[in-house]
Amino acid sequence: MSCFQKARAKAALVCWLLLGVAWAAAATPWHQASSPFRAEFEISARPELPEAGLMLNVPVCGLGAADGSDLFAFDAAGQPLALLPLGESIDNTALVVVRAPATGNRLFLYFGSGIKSPHNKTFFKPGLTVDIRTCPGGTLSSWDSVRALVDKSRRLARLRMDQVSLAGNPVTSSEAFIMVFEGWLRLTGSPTLMLVSDDAGYLFVDNQRVISRNGTHGASDAVRGEYRTTLDFTSGQPRPFRVVVADTGGDQMAVLAGWAKDGWNKSILPPAAFIQSGTGKLTAVSGREAGPGCPAFSYNLLSYIGYRDIQYTEIECATLDGKAAQWRFGDGARYAGATFRKVCVGVGDLTVAVTRDGVRAEGLIRFPENAPPAGSVGRHADYRRYLKLMLQESPARLSPTVLDAYQQFLDFNEWCPEQVPLLQARLKTADDPQQRLRCQLQLGRCAPADVAGPAYAAAVADPQVTGRERTELLREYADFLLFRKLDPAAATALLRTAGDAPGLDPARLDLALRQNDAAAARRLLDGMIARTRARDGDPRAAAVKVNAIRERLPDLLAHNFRSEYRQRLLEWERLAPEDRRDGAWNLARARLFRKLGWHAGALADLDAAILLNPLLPCLPEAEYERGLILLDLKEKEQARAVFERVVKEYPNHPVAGPAQERLTP
Repeated sequence: MSCFQKARAKAALVCWLLLGVAWAAAATPWHQASSPFRAEFEISARPELPEAGLMLNVPVCGLGAADGSDLFAFDAAGQPLALLPLGESIDNTALVVVRAPATGNRLFLYFGSGIKSPHNKTFFKPGLTVDIRTCPGGTLSSWDSVRALVDKSRRLARLRMDQVSLAGNPVTSSEAFIMVFEGWLRLTGSPTLMLVSDDAGYLFVDNQRVISRNGTHGASDAVRGEYRTTLDFTSGQPRPFRVVVADTGGDQMAVLAGWAKDGWNKSILPPAAFIQSGTGKLTAVSGREAGPGCPAFSYNLLSYIGYRDIQYTEIECATLDGKAAQWRFGDGARYAGATFRKVCVGVGDLTVAVTRDGVRAEGLIRFPENAPPAGSVGRHADYRRYLKLMLQESPARLSPTVLDAYQQFLDFNEWCPEQVPLLQARLKTADDPQQRLRCQLQLGRCAPADVAGPAYAAAVADPQVTGRERTELLREYADFLLFRKLDPAAATALLRTAGDAPGLDPARLDLALRQNDAAAARRLLDGMIARTRARDGDPRAAAVKVNAIRERLPDLLAHNFRSEYRQRLLEWERLAPEDRRDGAWNLARARLFRKLGWHAGALADLDAAILLNPLLPCLPEAEYERGLILLDLKEKEQARAVFERVVKEYPNHPVAGPAQERLTP
């Protein structure tokens, strides 16, 4: 070494010594001046051994190095603490092990300086972790081939564990991934260890491979203990170990177990078999004094609903300091605030960026294979909660993929009016004719009348709608014109353009009754009955089916399955059109119209049934339903008169009791 080099080395040593003195003397560490963000932790459990350190997840969120290489640690007095970054972890954090402070219960980690911190690799014997990595695909025939896959793989996250036991991907939904467990074994005597893995698995102790399980298998092939080894731990010293398991898909399993002394019973190695690091609780994040705050964030998966092969996940996002920020998601969603909930579509990684005062944090929202609690699209509370979260977003900003998925979810209740903005936004961007047709048809069902009418008209005029589909659509449009718009003239024009298709006779029957032409209505009904008897033959089979439908309808309406209710009504009408004569069918349809808010149409349908047959067998039920409709319309005096008539004229009928209850204050 030259004299110049020796002089420069001495000068550097003096600088480091002086810097150490400055660190020891300063209550506020020097690094705070160059590191804009700070995370404060409170010790929850101290390590059993000093070299095990405290294992902490620092929320760097793109504000610092993802692997934690720029982290600096200090105790409450400003003294530096040795640390070792372990790499990128879940929830946009960096996993790090830090030497516990000698005194006090708090410590601080600074990040975002862009300066690589000094690392102490020789001091630490950190607790057990698992490195979740991608599996690029290839052969698992030998350790050499698996090692090549590990070298080509990409880290997804490194997680803290307390034992080697994992079944499923805790980071993403991918079924093909690699698990690399690392830690220190502290066993006694000469234990026998066994490795259970689905596909290839390997155990290393002191960097020596002691168990090899090559190829693709099922975990059940190893539970008897075929892959085991006996080791010598008589020295009592902890020994480093590593477990590598590569899985190409399907079921996953990685378990390190031990044999009991009797040589028969086996059990997973407990946490006490490994050196365990201490733990700490994040208590605060902040920016520099008098500078911009720290928009680091967290998220929590609350629930999910699977519907028609799409997974919808309810998540909650929050800034860690509780202050408002602006949020931008990769699916186009935008939010402002400190905390909120949203619905995510699919299980792919979703990017997110959070900004405040010019400072930008960013990261990924991931959906692990182990899903959160499941909801159901058929459960009213779940459906309404997800619907509310979907509708709080601006449809114009959402991607077409997300809009399509939202529309598919809302298809479950096609008559729900809240979905109109989503449908209108998707209609503007839809290039697929089938997609446009679905949007127009759904707008006709759920939009206000002035929007629904043109949507129905556009759907009817669509050239791709032909045959039976066109007949059903014309019938639906005719119902809209007759019982929602109350426009018989428009219905007449519509049916005139449709020709003489027998499938539209029910609509013509409704039109005749709305025009007070009972004779024409009876002729149409006679023709419908005759065609049905000629087609179906056995009326007894039809009666059985109709009875099943009638029993099902009240439950469908009570649970808001309006589209299915309408489909069952139409099936009932096809099987037994004669039920139009006794009014039972019209009464059931009036109940649907009332549920949809078509109150005037519901009253018109009841009047039409009485016009067709003034001596309706179900007249008491029809009158009671009329009273309920009038109550919905706030016509209390008219409703009271109807209920009084029911009680007076039908005192022994089952609806007399409910009618009397309506009269009682």
